[in-house]
Amino acid sequence: MALYASDGEQIVSAFDGNPHANYWCLECDLPVKLRRARRRLPHFYHLQLSPSCRLYSKSEDHLLLQLQLQSLFPQGEAHIERTFPDLRRISDVVWEKEKIAFEIQCSQIFPLEVTRRVEEYKSAGYQVVWLLDDRVYNKRILRPAETLMRQQVGYFISFHRHQPSLFYDQFEVLSERRRHLKGRPLAIQLLRPRLFPPLEIPLTWPLQIQKKIATHTPFFPGDRLDRALKSSIYPSYAFTLDKWAMLEKKFRRNPILEWWKKWIAKPISKRLDLWITHWH
Repeated sequence: MALYASDGEQIVSAFDGNPHANYWCLECDLPVKLRRARRRLPHFYHLQLSPSCRLYSKSEDHLLLQLQLQSLFPQGEAHIERTFPDLRRISDVVWEKEKIAFEIQCSQIFPLEVTRRVEEYKSAGYQVVWLLDDRVYNKRILRPAETLMRQQVGYFISFHRHQPSLFYDQFEVLSERRRHLKGRPLAIQLLRPRLFPPLEIPLTWPLQIQKKIATHTPFFPGDRLDRALKSSIYPSYAFTLDKWAMLEKKFRRNPILEWWKKWIAKPISKRLDLWITHWH
């Protein structure tokens, strides 16, 4: 499903198109048709299978999120399905004023593809901001590319069909492919990207904050970095940082202890179980 298609001469919106006209997909160039229904969003659909085309696999919820995201910005500043011919890519929503490409993820994605997109958009002068649907992400078991996207500029979406969806950040404790703890949603303001100022970072801050700062990527009001920056003003923010630093230490793995458990404790425990079973 897509909100835009080509009529051979120009790009046409699904809200303005003719259901009887011929159109072509902006990504794969295959023929598409306009569909309008009473209870569905107007969209273009492919007339034949095109599994390698990203627009082909988009859901209606994905399109609604694109429209909701675009509506946050002043009219004319954010563009849906903006084409990058040199990159052979189509971004979900691009904020031209700040050179930000918002990528909405409502399905799984491979880490290699995440890295490729970030590098390609960077070569064109754009910063990628990942927005992850929490119906797929933000679970106890991490998706393969989730940690990578969160380490960059990545936030979550709580999708609502009939009211504005929530774009949010959160404090969390991760290790390998597991999310041990997560805090409450922190609503973010996507209209005001900022860069972290050059200042000495307290070593008492949680590692998740220190690692994010080290990426030198933008952050937004309301997120974890914003709260860390304001912790000297608001005691409650400072308390939150101390709490999550303590929780990180609690779940941090000790390599020596892990080795001892794997190669000493577990084998001994198995031998004891066999010995007890034998004598009983």
